[in-house]
Amino acid sequence: MINFHFIGWNNEGSHDKIWTSFSDESGNYYIGWGRRGSKLQFKRESSRPYTTERSKKNRGYSEVDSFVLFTLFPAFEETVAELLFVRSLDGSLR
Repeated sequence: MINFHFIGWNNEGSHDKIWTSFSDESGNYYIGWGRRGSKLQFKRESSRPYTTERSKKNRGYSEVDSFVLFTLFPAFEETVAELLFVRSLDGSLR
């Protein structure tokens, strides 16, 4: 299960990107980002990235709810679960 802390969408000008911070059921923190229609990327964080969340808001990312996220990236949650599982097994999770 994913607990979202911040979901930001930047769709100004030619941008169409999403950036999110979330934690898993084990309490691990992650950030995820990507352009609509492109591959999503994820990175593990040592703690909740409050500073980066504020920075994203200041740089044009409007906070949206999970409904908007799942509209833009319908398989977001499944993709996160799959990638985190595979990357944790092969040691490639940054």
